[in-house]
Amino acid sequence: MNITQLIRNQIAKFSHYQDSVLYYVIHTEDENFQFGIPLDEVRDEKIPAEAKATHFLRWIKKWLISSNADVLITVDNNGDIILVNLDKL
Repeated sequence: MNITQLIRNQIAKFSHYQDSVLYYVIHTEDENFQFGIPLDEVRDEKIPAEAKATHFLRWIKKWLISSNADVLITVDNNGDIILVNLDKL
């Protein structure tokens, strides 16, 4: 799955807050993808609890880059672990 497939026609929903990071999740047919938004990047900006995933694209890209990994580990809706090659995103 590439980043376009991940965000196209998808909704990102607030999941939880931990260690100065707002966590959101995108539920797709095949998997759930979680990303975070550091509070220091939010400043005075209003961040919705739920919005189109495209609204969060800049943070999704930053999250993938900052993970500094070649592979993203995620869990699909069946609870199975999926490895996503980040070179293909």
